[in-house]
Amino acid sequence: MAKKTFTFFIPLPKSLFGHTVVGRTGRFTVSGKVTSFEESFPLEGVSVHAKGTTVYDVTKADGTYKIEVRPEHNTLLFELTDYELSEVSLSEENCYDVVLKKTAIYPSRVVLGSTRYIHQLRIRPFPVLTG
Repeated sequence: MAKKTFTFFIPLPKSLFGHTVVGRTGRFTVSGKVTSFEESFPLEGVSVHAKGTTVYDVTKADGTYKIEVRPEHNTLLFELTDYELSEVSLSEENCYDVVLKKTAIYPSRVVLGSTRYIHQLRIRPFPVLTG
């Protein structure tokens, strides 16, 4: 007696897997330039993150960045102190030029860099000259 094999296809909604960039498979590279809205000059040191990941790049002196992301990571975050946070949703484009505006108020968060070494600071009193 011959075995019969049945194949079933069950369509699943996209909402189970989250939004992905249409037409993309595997990793792809996104690049572009970040400039200031007020002065229209390139911004150096802007942190470019793939939202929800640890993948990031920092813009160079000419404002350019290049980051490799997966299709399921469909949003890039652009952050720089004294500038508004900017979110860009990815589509099938490979180049995204972003313009950041300065904030009118103090930033809502501050990013501090550190090392694994702790340095002690010794404060010594110094004489005050009066005269």
